[in-house]
Amino acid sequence: MEPEAHSVPAVKGEFMEIAAREFNRRPAQILAAAAHGETVIITKNGTAVARVVPITDDDIPPYPTDPMGALALPDLGLPDLSDDEIEDALRGRGTGS
Repeated sequence: MEPEAHSVPAVKGEFMEIAAREFNRRPAQILAAAAHGETVIITKNGTAVARVVPITDDDIPPYPTDPMGALALPDLGLPDLSDDEIEDALRGRGTGS
């Protein structure tokens, strides 16, 4: 049995095309190519099945997002406690008032 030759990703136009088998062998290199601006098309049996694209600063929100959206908490009429008072209450040393 002959050793399998190392395949080289095909470059077509503005993107790199690579077989799924090669992606499985070298995922770190493929992701590094995307990080450097390359779009990578993953194929299986010659058919495109996935695309790895670079992320730009415009794609990342400037702050963490909550999938549930903003939470509206009801006002329970409870006193505001300091961090120390909360810790004391959690440790069972609260005043109970």
